[in-house]
Amino acid sequence: MILATQQLSDIYKAQNGAIGDGLLNNCKIKIILQLEKDDAEKVQKTLKLTDAEVERVVGAKKGDALLVAGDNHINLHFEATDTEYDLLTTDRSDTERLVQKAKEGGEKNDRGTEEL
Repeated sequence: MILATQQLSDIYKAQNGAIGDGLLNNCKIKIILQLEKDDAEKVQKTLKLTDAEVERVVGAKKGDALLVAGDNHINLHFEATDTEYDLLTTDRSDTERLVQKAKEGGEKNDRGTEEL
């Protein structure tokens, strides 16, 4: 089962959270990015998070995550390559730069390959 949400609280609205707990328990691997404090506290018992882990996901920075697989909890940090960033960015100034580069026919990057 794959579950992705930007509003964890949405899955806890029905039946006093029972559906949310059921959905989380059916996902064998969870990757938790930054959460609001109330959302982190809601999943703390279900995922068996320590108080320190709750504080870590509440204060998580861009790219920081907690991987939960059963009783294994691992801190992660994701870093996009330049190409991945260019493909996924929603930053307006970066997308404008990329559009301009595409209009100019691309340019060589540090690796000597052509980029958009």
